[in-house]
Amino acid sequence: MTKKKVPDFMLVSISVSPALRDYLLSVNNDSDIIFLDYKGPVWIAVKSRLRPVPHNYIPEPAAPQPGKVRLVLPSTSGSKPLLNFDLDAIIHTNYLFRNYLDPDGQKAVAALLDKSFKDRYRSFMTGYLASHSAQRGKSSQIKEGIEEFCRIHRIGLDSGSITYEMFRKDWYRFRNRETPSEISVEVKENI
Repeated sequence: MTKKKVPDFMLVSISVSPALRDYLLSVNNDSDIIFLDYKGPVWIAVKSRLRPVPHNYIPEPAAPQPGKVRLVLPSTSGSKPLLNFDLDAIIHTNYLFRNYLDPDGQKAVAALLDKSFKDRYRSFMTGYLASHSAQRGKSSQIKEGIEEFCRIHRIGLDSGSITYEMFRKDWYRFRNRETPSEISVEVKENI
């Protein structure tokens, strides 16, 4: 019997809110290890913020941790140079040496992941409310939509990190925004 070799991955951990972690686990087959699209905005944010490991760094356990997700770095030992406008410098990334996200880098990446979470929530609510006729009041449909989104993505509304009110307020703010690229007010009212 031959032993199947499991590939080793270099991972970088980021801290996220419990609700965001629940969402990421649900869309990633219950794994906290996330393989990024290496041409997407999250990867660009990660790559541009990778730093050398500090001297006082304490390695994290290889097991999943509450409040954290792990991102897989590419298997290549180096990459093309990258211009970082914030630093006004060209960064040559070798993942053997640059594989750490400082707290500011983690916040920036978590903000992008949170944005994708909100985009998914808003798209879900738009579709949910459009597909459910106004048999009951709008507020009850919105409540059902939020509960359905949380059920699908296993987000606990009782965890304290996110509440029904936070979802509801986000939906109303999103729905009432008026910018030239947004849907017209008349269409929004029928949703």
